[in-house]
Parts: sequence; structure tokens; C-alpha cells
Amino acid sequence: MEYGKKAEELANILNQSSEFQELKRLHKQVYLNNEQNQKMIDDFKRHIFEYQMKIQQTGKEDPEDMKKIQNLQNIIMGNHEVASYLQADAKFSMILKEVYDALERGIKLEDE
Repeated sequence: MEYGKKAEELANILNQSSEFQELKRLHKQVYLNNEQNQKMIDDFKRHIFEYQMKIQQTGKEDPEDMKKIQNLQNIIMGNHEVASYLQADAKFSMILKEVYDALERGIKLEDE
């Protein structure tokens, strides 16, 4: 079996999905065409990434960091375009997570 070919088939299916098409449309409209939106999105994603890394390193959530993220999120939600983009991004990320989870469930070193 050609694993690469199957992966390309899955990529094509994902590429044609309505969720990805919406993300792609919003990426062009909201992210690429507006430098202020771009900075806002990048900053928010950076804060989320740093927060997640801190949780992985320490094993616990910091209420102050969570409050900062929530404040940023409240500001972002005031910008309808950016909010729509981030929601579409999150929706497609969940689809990718479902794919990864399905692969993980199906590939096991030990029988149950």
C-alpha cells in the first residue's frame, strides 16, 4: 500500500471540505489583507501557544495567565472579522484533531 498516496487522498478530502474552504476564504480576506488583523491574530495565537507550553512544563494552569488570555479573547471578539477567522481556524483544527485521534486509535503496539 502506498501510504503517501492515501495521505494525499485524505489531504484532498480535507482541502475540499467546507470548513477548510471557509478558513481559506477568511485567511485571504481577514489575515492577508489587513496588517492590524494579522498582528492581532498572531499575538493571540502566540499567547495561547505560550500558555499551553507553560502548562505542559509545569503541569498546572496559572489563573493569571488564563485571565490574560480571556481578556485578549474579549478584545478580539469585538473585531467580528478576526473572531470569525479564529472560529474557522479552531473548527478546522478540531477536524485535524479528529483525524489524528482516529489514527492514534487505529495504530497500537499492543493488542488490548
